[in-house]
Amino acid sequence: FRQGKHAAAQLLMTEGFGILRRHSGNYHARVAPYLLDLAIEFKKQDNFTVAEQLFEEALRIQRQNFGNDHTQVAETLNLIAQAHLSAKHGDYSRSEALEEECMRIQKMHLGPDHPAISGSLTTLAMACKEQGKYTAAESHITEALRILKKKLDNSHPDFGFALLNHVSILIKQEKYTEAEPLIGEGLEILRRHFGSTHPVVADSLRELAIRYSNQGNFTAAEPLFQEALKIVRQAFGSDQHPVIARVLRAFEAARFKSKH
Repeated sequence: FRQGKHAAAQLLMTEGFGILRRHSGNYHARVAPYLLDLAIEFKKQDNFTVAEQLFEEALRIQRQNFGNDHTQVAETLNLIAQAHLSAKHGDYSRSEALEEECMRIQKMHLGPDHPAISGSLTTLAMACKEQGKYTAAESHITEALRILKKKLDNSHPDFGFALLNHVSILIKQEKYTEAEPLIGEGLEILRRHFGSTHPVVADSLRELAIRYSNQGNFTAAEPLFQEALKIVRQAFGSDQHPVIARVLRAFEAARFKSKH
């Protein structure tokens, strides 16, 4: 996979997985991790249909072997929920239901204020946002921020990412005045932790810019795109690099949308 030979790698993974199944049986606990690895790789290739089938099969195996309340089940529920959230045609209500079950299991094992709970709350918030459930989304992200501030403090990068997720919920509702100070705070945390020219900062800028563009606010999106582009060009050089190309495509799509 690291060499970009995805088709060959997937073929080898599938062949190895077939051998494991013949040796251990279709529902042996050892089969599930291989299914999950394969699902993740298909998801990276934007093949959500195949990825979802593999995720769901892994979940069935884990439930059969460990029961419904095992931590491995929770981890897989989280993976499927996030896959639905990031897919072009994901089922956001399904993502919400899966993450709620994941969080129930996490609380059972970790307690209500463990940092892992904040991750589930963030996923729930994003799933609710995509369904237009803004009150629920803000409630979930506010609780995630409370946990992160209590357990990790408000200078941790996870707190910064959560702030920017809160921003995306506010932008979706066109609450730009509330969003502005949180953008600055969230980006500053990431800059302090990763450095001002780190691609992680650029990716957050790109995501924010896309949010603004989708709400028809290209004036706010443009400087964010420009800053993201400056960072990735400094980091990767040629405009042919896939990371730079991704920012350029999003920037051009936003510019085109603003003119039509």
